[in-house]
Amino acid sequence: MRYGYFDNARREYVIERVDLPTSWINYLGVENMAAVVNHTAGGYSFYKSPEYHRISRFRGNSVPMDRPGYYIYIRDNADGEYCTVSWQPVAKPFTEATYRCRHGMSYTVYECRYRGLEASQTMFIPRGGKYAAVGCADQKHGRAGP
Repeated sequence: MRYGYFDNARREYVIERVDLPTSWINYLGVENMAAVVNHTAGGYSFYKSPEYHRISRFRGNSVPMDRPGYYIYIRDNADGEYCTVSWQPVAKPFTEATYRCRHGMSYTVYECRYRGLEASQTMFIPRGGKYAAVGCADQKHGRAGP
């Protein structure tokens, strides 16, 4: 079964089917700050050593799997409907939403389409930074499906 592919032009691994049987991770960071994130935005960050300087906790291959993480929630104030840019933790059905993850060299991008909204979340650690940067962009296109 195919879950994704290598995009040679962007030098990324693109995961188009995010309901993987196991967690696929990416290592972010340079110098002292680092993070390990998976294809559904689960993960943890640490300073210098994950053994002694973990900033956030992580439950890899546990129940619930790969939680907590770096989740961005989006809510429609008109009707209260909500989703996350990454598939987890909300996990909208694939008949209603589409999700994609792009793992690159020291960055990860999560993308979704839900009810006419297109959103993306980028996570990286800047050179010399002592923090994980998470950015989000969205665009509304009416109430069409995925």
